[in-house]
Amino acid sequence: MKRLRILPNLQIYTWWALVLVAASCNIGVKTNPHDEAGSGVYTPTATNPIENSRASWVSPVSERHGEYGIFMFRNSFELDAIPETLKLHVSADNRYKLYINETLVGHGPARGNLENWYYETYDIKEHLLEGVNTIAAEVMNFGPNRPLAQITRQTAFWLETEDTRFAHLNTGSGHWTVKINEAYQPIPFGPSLFGEYYVCGPGDEIDFSKFASDWVKASFDDAHWQGPYHIPQQEKDTLWRLIPRDIPFMENREDKVDRIVRASGLALSQWQEYPGKEIVVPPNTEASLLFDAGELTVGYPRLHYSGGKDGHIKITYAESLFDDNGIKGDRNAIEGKEIIGYHDLLKPNGKKDQIFEPLWLRTFRYLQLDISTKEEELLIGNLNNLFHAYPLTLNSEFKSSKKIYDRFNSVGWHTLRLCAGETYFDCPYYEQLQYIGDTRVQALITLYLSEDDRLVKKAIRQFHQTSLPEGLTHSRGPAYRKQVIPGFSLYWISMLYDYLMLRDGQEFVAQYLEGIDSMLNYFSPFVSEKNMLGHLAHGDTVGGGLPEYWYFTDWSDDFYRGMPQGVYDNHSSVITLHYANTLLQASEIVSRFEMQERAVAYRQLAKTLIQGTVSACYDEQKGLLAQTPDKQLFSQHANILAILTDAFPQDQQKEVMEKILNDQSLIRCSMYFRFYLFEALKKLDMDHEIPAMFDFWEQALDMGLTTFPEKEGNPRSDCHAWNSSPMYIFLSAFAGIESAEPGFKKVRISPYLDEMDYLTASVPHPDGKITVDFKKTGTGITGEVILPEGIKGVFEHAKVKIELDGGLNKIDLR
Repeated sequence: MKRLRILPNLQIYTWWALVLVAASCNIGVKTNPHDEAGSGVYTPTATNPIENSRASWVSPVSERHGEYGIFMFRNSFELDAIPETLKLHVSADNRYKLYINETLVGHGPARGNLENWYYETYDIKEHLLEGVNTIAAEVMNFGPNRPLAQITRQTAFWLETEDTRFAHLNTGSGHWTVKINEAYQPIPFGPSLFGEYYVCGPGDEIDFSKFASDWVKASFDDAHWQGPYHIPQQEKDTLWRLIPRDIPFMENREDKVDRIVRASGLALSQWQEYPGKEIVVPPNTEASLLFDAGELTVGYPRLHYSGGKDGHIKITYAESLFDDNGIKGDRNAIEGKEIIGYHDLLKPNGKKDQIFEPLWLRTFRYLQLDISTKEEELLIGNLNNLFHAYPLTLNSEFKSSKKIYDRFNSVGWHTLRLCAGETYFDCPYYEQLQYIGDTRVQALITLYLSEDDRLVKKAIRQFHQTSLPEGLTHSRGPAYRKQVIPGFSLYWISMLYDYLMLRDGQEFVAQYLEGIDSMLNYFSPFVSEKNMLGHLAHGDTVGGGLPEYWYFTDWSDDFYRGMPQGVYDNHSSVITLHYANTLLQASEIVSRFEMQERAVAYRQLAKTLIQGTVSACYDEQKGLLAQTPDKQLFSQHANILAILTDAFPQDQQKEVMEKILNDQSLIRCSMYFRFYLFEALKKLDMDHEIPAMFDFWEQALDMGLTTFPEKEGNPRSDCHAWNSSPMYIFLSAFAGIESAEPGFKKVRISPYLDEMDYLTASVPHPDGKITVDFKKTGTGITGEVILPEGIKGVFEHAKVKIELDGGLNKIDLR
């Protein structure tokens, strides 16, 4: 196997250093009307890391502590007059909830890693009173069963005020007290929940007889509490490198969960009159109440209840109900089905007007209360959910005569919302991890649908922060367990390509040119004499004797663990062409930075790989590329990538696509990889084939899903935003709006209306908005295109090309 290297790493000249400095100092954070209630608009007061804090990190224990624990921190102080402003910077490990005079003003910190640990800034003026005031913080460490996305060093809290007159508010000042909340115990579920991979943290077991609900009040007596321990910071030991939060606060919206669809152990009238009347569970009763939220949701459920001393309430959360065979089936059906999922356990103290809210996000459509009372009755009051997600705003539009597409858009947008928190999520129920393969699709959809690109940029940064010495990134981040999927590092480069094309992103992308080169160079030693990637094993083997790095491509039934054939023991046309396609995208990126030598090298290597793959894997009889040189198996995946890389002559590509669509012997794409099938159909102007490819999405709607699932069939997860791709296709293929030059400096409009009488669409643009309005007229088309001022474009339809200018452009092809 010959060893190749694309180019030596780029030397950073003075000009590049200036670009990088400029980029690092301009992390703009816009305001958003959906910021967290009580906290005001989030605008950080600094963009650089805090290096010389006047406050100290403090801990409830003297030794380094990473065990489970919920801790209550308090600081009371007096004011003769309310200041014009009082800003606090706040952070914690793992998480905190901040209260000012009993009012919850914020959650945090936004998830990061120890080298990039976020803090939030709050102006608390509106919550202050003349006289005694109290700052209270609930700091939680989820311990060894914490969510996999939760990095940690040890239990700790940090708060610093900008105003030196209020230095007594700083942690480490000697004015804070702390006590463990003994009411809490974790309910660990481990990495498997009913046989499915689960890493979202433990449930909450709460003994309310030990719970001090008034600890956030100024009147609470904390004289018996201890002072927290100062965590010494050794020279060159940065502990947590504090940087300002770079995304807005989450949207909080209280939604009612008041539809009971099944009950046992209670008279019919007891629960049919809910929610107008409390449900009374008599003494010594076993009862069950199943709630249907109507759609999948995320957030913090809030259960109001009274009484029930010595009994318990088990709260189970599920995306769907299951039949006896573990099949979800129709998500609206409940007959013959049961709820299976993670849960919380409450032990009531018998007092009135109690409220339960979990420590961390819950995901559910169905929620079941299993209630057991002893000698005292239990009253069930309101059940609400504090919806908690990234405040993504919809700045695009797509309307057409085909109304099912409206449903696709509605469900796709809801799916995208539930998979976007402080990071993107692969899924909100099972993992809440930000994977590059998922995020590339989610980010591209976001850029087409919303003006807000802050979460996109944060994801790109966070993936790059996981970079390994050999050049690859982790497959996901933040996460405290290493997982490497080399193909996902290639998708990170695709994310940069997408961002450069759709935003004024040259300054941002400039920071990552070395990362691009490092990742591409990782693969070059695996290029064999066949000019393909072969024998891609790296490092030690893991369980089952597989190599350490996982070449996941798609959840196709004929791929072992999602991997195409030939990865470790032969040559893979799929992985080789994915690499070649990314080299072509990387060439486009670096050419925009006047790095022509590198751009040429990337293109040349891509050409070599494409030619080698065709030479080794092309089967004359089938007219398709095989998975491996032995030509035993064939897939849609390899041939989709062959079209995207022009491995086939252009005049043959449509014929190849017909085989991809119709040859049932090929390994088929899942819903996820159909995104790349759509891209290949767009490239060939075969948009008319796309609607037939929406069958999986139509099946999801027919099965009562309110979000798009991880895959077709009986999926683990009912919510995976990598399958919100039809929203992007409607805008980029049917409305035909695409960027023709980096920064969207030139626009290509190539609409498809064959199945629609009309369509109206708009997408955000760095200089405003692109709007199209088309009507089908026989075999022709009429309408208008509105481009931002100063932006040029081209309209293409039925081999006709029309130059477009900024402003209104009339189209009349009758």
